[in-house]
Amino acid sequence: MQLGRFLAARSPFIGRLPPSTGSVRSIQTSATVFGRLRHANLAQTNRLSRPPTVSAASLSPANEGSTGSTSSSDDSEALLLESLPTGVSLGFYRGFLALTDALDQSEAASSATSASASGLRGLASLISGPSDAALFKDAAARWRRHKPALPLDFVDVDFFFAKLVAANAHAMALTLALNPFKYGLHLSASQIHVLLDAFSKNVIASNDDADLDNLYKAFALLLHTNVSPTLDSYYPLIAAGAYSDSEEAWARALVCINEVEFLFSSNKDAWTPNLCNALVYAHLKKGDGQKAVDFLSAHVHPLLRAEALKMNGDSLKAASVLLETPSSQFKIHEALKGSDYWSSLESVRDTIVAELEESNKEISEKVAALVV
Repeated sequence: MQLGRFLAARSPFIGRLPPSTGSVRSIQTSATVFGRLRHANLAQTNRLSRPPTVSAASLSPANEGSTGSTSSSDDSEALLLESLPTGVSLGFYRGFLALTDALDQSEAASSATSASASGLRGLASLISGPSDAALFKDAAARWRRHKPALPLDFVDVDFFFAKLVAANAHAMALTLALNPFKYGLHLSASQIHVLLDAFSKNVIASNDDADLDNLYKAFALLLHTNVSPTLDSYYPLIAAGAYSDSEEAWARALVCINEVEFLFSSNKDAWTPNLCNALVYAHLKKGDGQKAVDFLSAHVHPLLRAEALKMNGDSLKAASVLLETPSSQFKIHEALKGSDYWSSLESVRDTIVAELEESNKEISEKVAALVV
């Protein structure tokens, strides 16, 4: 496929994880502090029989070191704050330290494990932002390295994914999913589509190259799971090029448009309104009226149909579209993605009126009388 070759040439996908970003300080660079923390009674859990169940309550300062002195507790808190990575929430960091310490201890004892991933789920429940998610990645890798092996099933994966998305950590969810053997995050097609939509919206909002790369990595991940892409799979890629100001996004979208035409040309009636609108708008934005008209169909919104016909030099047909369309249809439904970027009905109407003012004054006056 054209897109397959395009992806291979443009981005490092499966098996090549991008480096961690952000300002999170790795605790690996604080070995001394971490070593002292491990022996400071941060959290007493049943370490040897099973991985711990981590909860916010069990990790609160009130539950730390019940046998230690007040001075020891104060020292532990100071060490904790000193080693806290930038951007990571204190509650999550407590959970991370407690879990990794418990995993080290249970592995050293070669202990039998429980039948659930409650320890890692407990930590995931504490994720509150992208920085927490970045540290969760390390915990997930540590969980997977544990000997004997610890359980992780689709229920756990669904929970982890939901928490990462809720924390706006889509990029980290993708990082984990691109290496499922290391992190255990095997995503379903519907979950990958959640990532596609999120990255597409980010590209449209910010023209960010990192989000654009992540968008195509997510698409590559979908192909890697042996799921055939649908029109809904291609829409986020095309929308990112159509509705953003990124030249790179548009260049990639053109490849996607060609592939959509090739793969789905025999069933254009199944093309979704959002996809059809994006295809027409993209060519309108580029000033290619002929190409915009080529993509016209019953699914394309009347406002875009009229604008495409006008741009292609057929103002009379454009006027007919406006005159034959019930006024209620021009109240663009909010479910139509990208409609915020279209030209307004007023501007399309006014340009058609100007075009027909001399050649067809009667039609021009009818169009001018349209209630906006």
